[in-house]
Amino acid sequence: MSTTFLYNSSAISTQSDLITNGFLKNLVPIEKSKTLVEPDYKNFIKPMMIRRMSKATKMSIACAFKCLQDSGEEQPDAIIVGTGLGSLADTEKFLKVSTSIEKKILPPTSFIQSGHNTIAGQIALLLINDCYNMTHVQQALSFEHALLDSMLSISEGKKLVLTGAVDEHTPLLDDLANRFGINEDTKDQLSEGAGYFVLGPNRSKANAEIVSTSISNYDSLTDSISSFLRDNELSDRDIEKGFIAFSLSDKFPVDLDFELLCYSDYSGRHFSSSAFGLHIANRYIQEYNMNDKYVLIINVASNNKLGLILLKGV
Repeated sequence: MSTTFLYNSSAISTQSDLITNGFLKNLVPIEKSKTLVEPDYKNFIKPMMIRRMSKATKMSIACAFKCLQDSGEEQPDAIIVGTGLGSLADTEKFLKVSTSIEKKILPPTSFIQSGHNTIAGQIALLLINDCYNMTHVQQALSFEHALLDSMLSISEGKKLVLTGAVDEHTPLLDDLANRFGINEDTKDQLSEGAGYFVLGPNRSKANAEIVSTSISNYDSLTDSISSFLRDNELSDRDIEKGFIAFSLSDKFPVDLDFELLCYSDYSGRHFSSSAFGLHIANRYIQEYNMNDKYVLIINVASNNKLGLILLKGV
């Protein structure tokens, strides 16, 4: 597989802004009264279009356009998005209408906008881009699948790939958490957000190199991570910093020789939070000048699934 470089990243989350200087120093742990810090969408989308868009679509467009602008790029050769739930609010709306209307024609808008691929499609429509467009839906590992697809696309010769992930939060998720008896600490961290990245093969434009991405089952986190590092001819002592999805506990024991920061304590928990993990790792490399140093993003998903992204400063 060809070398993939990360040119720029942006994120919409519960933190201060899409991208700011001193980002890491200003991180605030998420609380029950969390609110998403959203940009002024009118800077990216025409006002008449905003009211017809779901929050997931608005977040994605703003985040993707900001990332392209900061990279000095206009047209990607591919748009690849990962999402666990897609436009959940529009899906709910469509289902409610379909069960309440009797012997009448269903309005098509909610159905059209409820598709998971609506998000990537809207970005392409606004960019007037007819290149490769793909949406990956694999629950908490959706972003890792999108990233693997992006790396393969660059290996096939694409010069600029816009890659991202997004998931939105609705009251339905809180209701489901109550029904399934999810513990209070987890419920308090249920959140939403988006993260987008401009990727390509050109080292001179890059902040970091995406060395490897892995999706696997695991029995032992420590053994799986160590095996992944060995496959890349590294050991845990070569890793400067690790960014993990969930707070360390007896459920997720890790015994490795590098410092871990729990990024979900700052982004909250949603299916696309590993995109925020990659964003925060990229900002760490930038702010601390981590040239030729390695960092690792660890996404501990449900059902013993594990997503790993190895990043190297350039």
